[in-house]
Amino acid sequence: MGSTAFLKELVIENFMSYRYARVRFGPGLNLVIGPNGAGKSSILLALSVVLGQTYTERSRKLSELIRWGEEYARVTVRLDNRERDGKRPFPRIRRDEVVITRYLRRDGQYGFELNYRDAAKAEVVALLREVGLNPDNPLIIMHQNMVESFSMVGPQEKLLFFEEAVGLREYRERIVDARSRLSSLAEEEGELRKQLDETEGTLARYREEYERLMRKRELLRRREALERELAWSKYFRARGEYDRAVEEESSLREELEDLRRELEAHRAEAARLKEALRAVQGELKEVFEEAAHVSYLAGRGEAADSEIASVSGRLDDVLRRLGEVTERYIEHRVAEGVAGYRATLVEARLRELSRRLRELRRSLERLREEAEAVCPEPVETGRSPAEVLGELREVDATLKFYKDVDEEAEEMYNYYKGLHSGLRRRLEDLARRRRELEAELERRVSIWRRMVSEAVSRVSSEYSRLLSTIGATGYARVVNADSVDGAGLELVVAFKGGEARVLDAYVQSGGERTAAVMMFLLALQGYVKSPLRAVDEFDIHMDPRNREVVMRSLIDAVRKWGGQYIVITPGLLPKLDIGDANILVVQKTGEYSTVSSVGGC
Repeated sequence: MGSTAFLKELVIENFMSYRYARVRFGPGLNLVIGPNGAGKSSILLALSVVLGQTYTERSRKLSELIRWGEEYARVTVRLDNRERDGKRPFPRIRRDEVVITRYLRRDGQYGFELNYRDAAKAEVVALLREVGLNPDNPLIIMHQNMVESFSMVGPQEKLLFFEEAVGLREYRERIVDARSRLSSLAEEEGELRKQLDETEGTLARYREEYERLMRKRELLRRREALERELAWSKYFRARGEYDRAVEEESSLREELEDLRRELEAHRAEAARLKEALRAVQGELKEVFEEAAHVSYLAGRGEAADSEIASVSGRLDDVLRRLGEVTERYIEHRVAEGVAGYRATLVEARLRELSRRLRELRRSLERLREEAEAVCPEPVETGRSPAEVLGELREVDATLKFYKDVDEEAEEMYNYYKGLHSGLRRRLEDLARRRRELEAELERRVSIWRRMVSEAVSRVSSEYSRLLSTIGATGYARVVNADSVDGAGLELVVAFKGGEARVLDAYVQSGGERTAAVMMFLLALQGYVKSPLRAVDEFDIHMDPRNREVVMRSLIDAVRKWGGQYIVITPGLLPKLDIGDANILVVQKTGEYSTVSSVGGC
């Protein structure tokens, strides 16, 4: 923050031993001094309360912080929000000063105001975290005994404080966010797999019913086709019968014409032969008369042998011709009778066919109307109605097995098919996103591990240097770096040439632990994100030499790295050059604590 004070003023009303006090802070180092019991720590406690520190709310009831005899307490803090290099500390607030007020009431009602409007604690805490100010981080605000307690917290918690102090918290938060999203994806994926499994079972049931429905519809379509084929096959069968009858009629008419012509021919020939027969018979009569005369003459001896022979020859010739004509006449009369009989039969058949054709024509018209009612377009078929009807009966028999098929099976099948397909696509998409997020998580863990390792390494170098100023050695290290959750920060120190040990409550003395923690705190100063840091009576367990060295290092760190520092201490060391540090003197007069400034701003 350069030479500007981020924390401008703290106003305390009815808080602990303060009735009313305005505490103005300057840039750089602010030293709060005064005798024990004067109210020095109450200033840091009041600042913590207004900044929403959870530590103060857990350690005691807030109502206990209200001054005795009063119904309420109020703490207000004014923070500088002017632009520096074109940016404000709180970019979302377009004013030069941010004012936060905390109200405490005896009835247990506690509230915040942000720029004179009601605000939730979460809003205030989130706003302060934008500038890296987390009052719950002991590396930012360290109350009395916190120096001692920091040495006793576990490595994992130390690392969390460290990450937040140096601005690496967002890297862990990105990991947590990725894990959370990955966990949500895994839960969603598991739920989808469960839904998919359930859907697959339901889909299988409806698929079977759907296939039965499709088979039923196929059979119904086949039945309709067979009904069309049957109707037209009846028509075509009748048409064939009609056509054959027409053909037979035509053939019989031709046959009748032939028989009639044949009959006429036999009749004409028989008539001609009848006339010829009469002529031969007349000639035979003449020959008989002549033969009788010749016989008479021969009896008298008057006829010559030649005359007898001539008459005999003529008689034989006439008799022969009479036999021939008679035979031919009989043949034609028989043929005439046969032809007439055949013609009679044909005529009878034609009359019967004519009647049959009329019936077939009426039947054909009826069958065509029936067929067209079933299917307007003719259905060509080479099968007889009996063959079609046989298959139709087979289809009807098969349909009986499908009479219980649910007609809504298709709708349900398509619904679950679509649902199954959608779930599968979502599952594939989730699996892809999970793989991407797993890769992203691995990348974030890698970045976090590298950033933490580099930050600890830099701070460790400075830590080692500062420890050497009090005759100690040591370093900071990351343990279990392969595990985000198990990773921790350890401080390893050795005093007076002793063995280097991990800092804890059972190895080093109270003064050694305090000195080791303070040197680590000072080693952080070049990397701390928060514009404000505070520590309360860190030197309570230190010997005079270490107290002097730590105070000098603290002053040097503030001068070197800038920022605003609040240090609460019982008194100043005469050998220290505190320069333009702001000195706030706390005194208690009667029941009230007062604050006065004797240097700096």
